[in-house]
Amino acid sequence: MTRSVFMSRKETESTTLDEALERFKEEFLSKYAQPKSMKSRVKVLREHDICKMALASIRGKDVASYIKDREDQGRCSQTILHEVNQISRVFEISRKDWGMESLTNPTKGVNKPKQNKGRTRRLDKGEENKLLEKLPDELKPIVLFALETAMRRGEIAMLRWEHVDLKKRYVHLPKTKNDEARSVPLSPTALEILKSIPLQIKGGCIPSPPRHHLKVV
Repeated sequence: MTRSVFMSRKETESTTLDEALERFKEEFLSKYAQPKSMKSRVKVLREHDICKMALASIRGKDVASYIKDREDQGRCSQTILHEVNQISRVFEISRKDWGMESLTNPTKGVNKPKQNKGRTRRLDKGEENKLLEKLPDELKPIVLFALETAMRRGEIAMLRWEHVDLKKRYVHLPKTKNDEARSVPLSPTALEILKSIPLQIKGGCIPSPPRHHLKVV
């Protein structure tokens, strides 16, 4: 203590994982690209017995037990990995931002479920037409735009005119699922879909043919 190397464990022993998750939700949730899905993940975690434990008492075996419980419930490996990563995130924030330097992250040495291989399947010949035939008219241009750009649903839903360059034919995404910016080139079809949307301006809009309901904020 005299040499200032002593680290008190009092806070880590009195703070449960549930309390840490609640604090994370209040202070950090809005900073992430997908706060809604992360909020659901936090809710699931808080329903498990591991959240009743103090941060200082949680060990790798407790995380491993959580993983097994979720596997027994039939949850896929990707879902479980997201949840374990959330536990890890809270421990790192507690240690780095909340002054609990004595904490050890219990997820580091745990054998985690193997991550599923990325999806590589593409639509076969004729499948696109069959898909479009079954879709309501208001969804067809959105699906076509997704097929043309490979953008995620959330990225399309949050698209803003200020990020669209019709002349240079690209869309800039300042914040993606991975918290990294990227630009997406626009094919002629994607460009036509965007050009047909009424451009919102103050006091009204610049009308375009109402061919579909895809909306750019």
